[in-house]
Amino acid sequence: MTSTAGRPQVGRLLSLSGGHLVTDVNQGVVILLVPVVKASLGLSIGAAALLVTVSTVASSVVQPLFGAITDRYDLRWLIPAGVFLAGAGILVAALAPGYSIVLLGVLLSGLGVAAFHPEAARWAGEASGRLRATGMSWFSVGGNAGFALGVLVTAPLVGWAGSRAGAAWLMLPPALYAAYLLWEVTRFPAREAGRGQPVWSAVRATLSPSIGLLVGFIVVRSVVSVGMATFTPLYLQLVRGMPLSEAGAITFAFLLAGAVGTLAGGPVADIFGRKVMLTVSLALMPPLGLAFVYLPNLAGYAALVVMGALVVSTFGVTVVMAQELMPKHAGTASGITIGFSIGVGGVAVALLGRLADLVGLTTTLVFLALIPIAGVLLVLPLRETKPAQAAQPARTNVQP
Repeated sequence: MTSTAGRPQVGRLLSLSGGHLVTDVNQGVVILLVPVVKASLGLSIGAAALLVTVSTVASSVVQPLFGAITDRYDLRWLIPAGVFLAGAGILVAALAPGYSIVLLGVLLSGLGVAAFHPEAARWAGEASGRLRATGMSWFSVGGNAGFALGVLVTAPLVGWAGSRAGAAWLMLPPALYAAYLLWEVTRFPAREAGRGQPVWSAVRATLSPSIGLLVGFIVVRSVVSVGMATFTPLYLQLVRGMPLSEAGAITFAFLLAGAVGTLAGGPVADIFGRKVMLTVSLALMPPLGLAFVYLPNLAGYAALVVMGALVVSTFGVTVVMAQELMPKHAGTASGITIGFSIGVGGVAVALLGRLADLVGLTTTLVFLALIPIAGVLLVLPLRETKPAQAAQPARTNVQP
């Protein structure tokens, strides 16, 4: 496999980042389907928010399994297959006649997302060269931009069609890009899979205290990120009386800021250190979250946008840290950081939906604003990983 010791392979990173964008558009679609499905099917907030939980859990919890398998075998075909399935699931959800089939479509889409991420992140790590955090940020920004774009395009499509069926048109980009990636992955260099590395060795590697602290940080970040993305449009509609189009635009700004933050976060971490980046990003969130709830109009929305930039600015950084802490199990490391821990955060959205039904959306958003304090406490004992350790972090042909 190509060494990561050289310069970033920009073309490959852009292809993978594009796949990340097209895949994660579908997760953004689910966010906007929540208020649409709630209104059309007469659901409670908790039942509607379950769409996000199903999507997040399906796209996340099984990722470590995909990662462990790809540590042993070259399964590059999962990259185009995942892109296609992610779009096909949204097609099912858009055309579904009832709530149960909507959930099934969201589940299928989530499984496609899960199949894509570990193998794509592995190849992105290989293509990043010495600037590991920077290269992974290029890959990650595709996902964050796709999430934001999914929110942006869903509202007008639903408005144009008069129902969620308008979202069915979003199957076209995944189908076309999957065909491109099916050709593109054949051009990747040959990779010797991790022969002699049983799955249990990857499981054992995940049990280190540093991985545990890192996973805890990502869970906190995921609860805040997914929670704010899910409940912000509902809050703006039900509490502030905004139409769906305006609520979607503000949520898009929050998510787009996350894409910008992700792109900036990698270089900042390469310069100042991974741990500093993690600590500062979460420490600034509570006042920003409270400002969104309590400050009027533009000031509150500006605070929300800045919070969006910070909350996922460490996305690529945490993937790199996990790969540096688990150098023989890059696929598993990617599955845990992009997948499982984010999925655990997604489960919390269902609980937060129940909380919103009981105490209201305003109180729920205040609670979300304060959660990052727990993340800061988890980062403090975490040891810094060194950029120099990244010389061969994603090679999987080293014996344990």
